[in-house]
Amino acid sequence: QFAALAVTTYERVLNTTVSTSAGDDAFADCTDNEYVAKAYNLGILSGYNSAATRAGVSVGPNDPITREQAAVMLARLMTVYSETTGGYPLAKAESLPFKDTASSWALDGIATVYEHGIMAGTSATTFDGKANYTIEQAVVTMYRYFNWAGYGVSD
Repeated sequence: QFAALAVTTYERVLNTTVSTSAGDDAFADCTDNEYVAKAYNLGILSGYNSAATRAGVSVGPNDPITREQAAVMLARLMTVYSETTGGYPLAKAESLPFKDTASSWALDGIATVYEHGIMAGTSATTFDGKANYTIEQAVVTMYRYFNWAGYGVSD
């Protein structure tokens, strides 16, 4: 669901369609999901493992997404958008106010979305990266992304 929301928002912001080819939607644990294929093609979704072909990559299409996974996908989405539009490289926060821990692979993504106001903590001192990312949080962050990209959304 989050891949679909991210891809749809990206396509809407740029008034484009992310392309897919035959076989792009075949993963180890998922087939026939156009949005997972598009998210993978954009580089915002990478899967849980590496494999010689995407048919060997597991993407966990039915797994709940965590806040740190969402932060990484959003940071990648912002980077792709910036590269596509000729924007500047994204700044990332040099330090974070969060006292809880996050996975090392997620720290740059968390820092980027925090710096640009796309995601905040669950409190002033916690990010809660391992917690499930709710549908409501996803909608709010896409709203913020849409505004960050310069396509202000009225309330």
